[in-house]
Amino acid sequence: MITNPLNKILFLILAVSFCLNAYGFDEETIKNSQLAVKMADNAISYYNQHGFKKTVAKINNNEPPFKVNEYTYTTLMNDHGIMLAHPAKPYLRNINLLKFYHTDPQGKKFIEKILYVAKKGGKWVHYHYRKPESKNHRKTHPKYIHPRILYIKPIPGTHLFFTVGFLTTAIH
Repeated sequence: MITNPLNKILFLILAVSFCLNAYGFDEETIKNSQLAVKMADNAISYYNQHGFKKTVAKINNNEPPFKVNEYTYTTLMNDHGIMLAHPAKPYLRNINLLKFYHTDPQGKKFIEKILYVAKKGGKWVHYHYRKPESKNHRKTHPKYIHPRILYIKPIPGTHLFFTVGFLTTAIH
């Protein structure tokens, strides 16, 4: 059994790499997946050290370590579907995403899936989402829609969870 927290993180990153390689994901997707796990773990640590209010403020202010670029960032949600903090889309803050998004462009009920996975302890969700520069969330033209991978990490002892997502070309 691995007891050292740093060894656990390293083991998890290596396990993620192995699994993604086994499924044929490209090197960039593997690298982004490792980054997502690390960002989620860092978010948990920050939350544990600084509490809810400071964590929300830091995420909403687009500050590292919660945002890497326009495609890779951390959000904070609760298990009812309320987006509590979002660095890239202020209009989603304090919105019940179950009412805002019903399905992705391919018909997948991705918010329901995110909540289900969060309640089961977290892991990965794949869905399709519009690229941020398309600006209009209603655009469903294929050139605006890209596969997205989301890592979900619940905060122990709460009804909250972090998500770290990134766009990829590895899923169709």
